[in-house]
Amino acid sequence: MSLLQDLKNGTRTKAQLKTALLEYMKKEAGKTEDNVTRYTPEAGRNKNVITYVGFEKDWAVINKRSLAVLRETLPKLQSQDSSIRLEGLDDLTNLMLAFEITTTPEKKQNKALRLLLGHFYFFPSLYFKEIRTESYLPERMLRIGSFHAADFFDMGKKFYPLGIEAYKRLLKAYGTTMSEQSQYVYWISWGYLQLKQYDEAITWAKKMPLCEGMTEAPARLQQWARQGKSKQKKKK
Repeated sequence: MSLLQDLKNGTRTKAQLKTALLEYMKKEAGKTEDNVTRYTPEAGRNKNVITYVGFEKDWAVINKRSLAVLRETLPKLQSQDSSIRLEGLDDLTNLMLAFEITTTPEKKQNKALRLLLGHFYFFPSLYFKEIRTESYLPERMLRIGSFHAADFFDMGKKFYPLGIEAYKRLLKAYGTTMSEQSQYVYWISWGYLQLKQYDEAITWAKKMPLCEGMTEAPARLQQWARQGKSKQKKKK
């Protein structure tokens, strides 16, 4: 999906990308006559967002149903009523999970759509205080966020800046223990190291707490960064 490239390259504003993303989903949704909603009698098992979207394989149907969920969910996330915001968080989280479990043949498109929706809507919601009111939400959202961040790293160095940004968001939202902080800071520093931004890699490595199994990691990251910086200077 070209929109993911635009996000990586910064060739469009956030508002432009959001608009283009919804337009893409509308276009794909127009290719199906599916009219099953979560609230009609024929929906049956489909009342749950995960099954309503995730159990489908047809890409047009997935887009149409996802768009329907978003149209309900996004206003809820803007509500001043905490209970309504919580409903929105639950639906958005389930929508992200639905993209993970679908077996649609459109794997690349599905991954791109999941990453774009996650970047624009899921990650900003990590900071909502309502998350802490439901025992299952923090763990579920953390798993989705970690999977999302790792995906950007798996896509190659050109996407590392987006992966680093995702790990920074996880650090801010979930870095409450030394173990969690150590994990996220490690990947942020490692990402900068791969991008040859050695000063940033060193700065973040110094912030890394010393935890069991990771006691040597901060010094190792700094050593690699200094070695890379030295080689970089010699080439100049």
